[in-house]
Amino acid sequence: MDRDDGVSAPAPSLWRDRNFLTMWGGQALSQFGAQIVELALPVLAVLLLHATEAQVGYLNAAAMAAFLVVGLPAGAWIDRMRKRHVMIWADAVRALALAAGPARDAAARLSRLLGAERLPLARRPVAGGAVLVKTTGWLPARIAAVRPTTSHARILTLDVPGWPGNDPGQHLDIRLTAEDGYQAERSYSIASSGPGERVELAVDTVPDGEVSPYLVEIAEVDDALEVKGPLGAYFVWHETDSDPVQPIAGGSGIVPLLAMARAHDRSGSTTPFRLLYSVRSAADALYRDEILDLGRHSLDLTWAYTRSAPEGWPDPVGRLTPERVAAATWSPAQHPLTFICGPTRFVEAAADAMVAAGHDPARVRTERFGG
Repeated sequence: MDRDDGVSAPAPSLWRDRNFLTMWGGQALSQFGAQIVELALPVLAVLLLHATEAQVGYLNAAAMAAFLVVGLPAGAWIDRMRKRHVMIWADAVRALALAAGPARDAAARLSRLLGAERLPLARRPVAGGAVLVKTTGWLPARIAAVRPTTSHARILTLDVPGWPGNDPGQHLDIRLTAEDGYQAERSYSIASSGPGERVELAVDTVPDGEVSPYLVEIAEVDDALEVKGPLGAYFVWHETDSDPVQPIAGGSGIVPLLAMARAHDRSGSTTPFRLLYSVRSAADALYRDEILDLGRHSLDLTWAYTRSAPEGWPDPVGRLTPERVAAATWSPAQHPLTFICGPTRFVEAAADAMVAAGHDPARVRTERFGG
């Protein structure tokens, strides 16, 4: 029997309505993506494009202008259509548009080196090295000289107009820009120090890297790039420091420590300077001849070989142990200032060995790269 008592039955809950849940979920996801984009665009503009506050404001104004110029008129026209289909297609197109950027970037990283396809590493022009895009903080530079230092590393001398000079141990950022606008940035330690507009770097090839293969195997004299720096004030040695100096280098981590050794030698400092350099083999040592020469007259030099040693080498071959580190470095009683640079695992192991031997952790300074 039908109920007809004047009281209407309660409406079913929307949370049980499949159509409502589908629409609510889609709109929630759409709005979440929209808010992420609203936050991400200014952040990317600042971090990647080094945009100023005014430029970020212009970006936000342009987004609002697009809504006023296109969104409002289009809304009146679309209001005459079937709204469900329009909403679905609009969200699908927006999702594809948002995914296109990351997908293109991922594809570019897999198949391109600074805008050039990863074919055999024959030289491909990057507009004479790179297309200069002047941005606050970046200085235009050109490669003045290149020479190999190992089979997998290269020494580059850069002419940088406006370079303010740097202290031994500092580093800089390099930015390369391809003809298609693709950019890549990396940090490199500086092998030179002092005043002047000429800067020396030593770059070791990182397998599957974007910047180091270009600098080591492709770049030529007169190629253009950009630099920012000098950077870093912590990992620096000053000739006025009178305490013994203990640099410990692993692989290409020798570069900032060589800058210190050069400055020590050039200044005629009598500060005791002892270098421990760990490499896979003698052929893998960057600046080997120069380091040997410095070891003859201005520093106490110890080599450690992890893969193979020269014939007749008296010491064990293999990774540095705490005992070997202690034997090759100043004792804690001499209160040395220690600088350690190299791959992350090497730096951590060497720093732990120094602290375990009794050195003050505040006197052990580290700089690391890679994983």
